[in-house]
Amino acid sequence: MNYNFKVVTQHYVSSQDTGGLSDTATVTITVEDFDNLNPSFDHSLYEASIEENQVGQLSDVTPEAIKAQDGDTGINEPVVYSITAAFPNEYQSYFNIDESTGVISVTTALDREEFEQITVYIQATQQDDASKTANAVVSVTIEDVNDNPPEFDQDQYTVSIPENSPQGQFVLQTRVTDLDLGGFMGTLQIIPDSVPFSISLDGTIQVKSSADLDRETTDSFSFQVEAQENPPSTNKATADVTIVTLVSSTTVL
Repeated sequence: MNYNFKVVTQHYVSSQDTGGLSDTATVTITVEDFDNLNPSFDHSLYEASIEENQVGQLSDVTPEAIKAQDGDTGINEPVVYSITAAFPNEYQSYFNIDESTGVISVTTALDREEFEQITVYIQATQQDDASKTANAVVSVTIEDVNDNPPEFDQDQYTVSIPENSPQGQFVLQTRVTDLDLGGFMGTLQIIPDSVPFSISLDGTIQVKSSADLDRETTDSFSFQVEAQENPPSTNKATADVTIVTLVSSTTVL
């Protein structure tokens, strides 16, 4: 139920004639509120967040919960909340706003690797007069979850090196990527580790044992390189490596 807001003021007036006779009277003025103002949000910009792959209400809404109210404080008509747009616009259908409370929820899980931030445009409309509206913006940050495995830049590497290449000789460079925030963080290893090669933290494969690179004994080596994310993650990736040993060029006198 709505009540008209009235401001009542009283003023006293007096009059006096030339003969010195006087009188006083009280004048009461009542100022009634008139519905002439639009509603307004407490803030023009709100910030909120939600973890990727999650549905439900936005969390950490700042500077405070979303709220709008009728500008006519005496009449104070209720407002109805709605979402008018989003950027990128294809994500508008991923959000819902409670028309009574202004609470925004994600209805379709979001992927941070597609977009890290989405802007939602909201409106508050005076319930009894659709021409009276207010607008605000909600900036939604999609928080990262470690949901992507690492990947090598190639599924298979093949290189050739001279037999008896010295220890520490560069063989090839592998590269590991991870779409999650911060990129790949973990360890690299060669499987099996009995082959005469080693791999460094930056993915460089080098000769570990020159004496074992004898083409007459073994003309090629096949093994895997593995990228394992740091615990507690169990995400990992592998790639196949083939190293062919070539006969060293010698000069016969």
